[in-house]
Amino acid sequence: MLQRDGSEAIPGTINNSGHLRQAARGATGTIYFQCGAPEPVASASDSAAKYENLAKLKALLDAGAITHGEYDAEKKKLLGN
Repeated sequence: MLQRDGSEAIPGTINNSGHLRQAARGATGTIYFQCGAPEPVASASDSAAKYENLAKLKALLDAGAITHGEYDAEKKKLLGN
């Protein structure tokens, strides 16, 4: 893209550190950005631990050590519902 004085204008954006980032020449399409912190992704070990704890809670319920209400409340906290 040429400006009135004959110099070339380079399309791009300025990032947070003040550096010019050039758009890829010939690129087409739309890129969408979402502001905010990324959502945490549960790892396989987190999921496994969650279900192990759920099994322990069920064992406590079956043994009569906790009530159904306590089980449901802890299950809800554990599963994030």
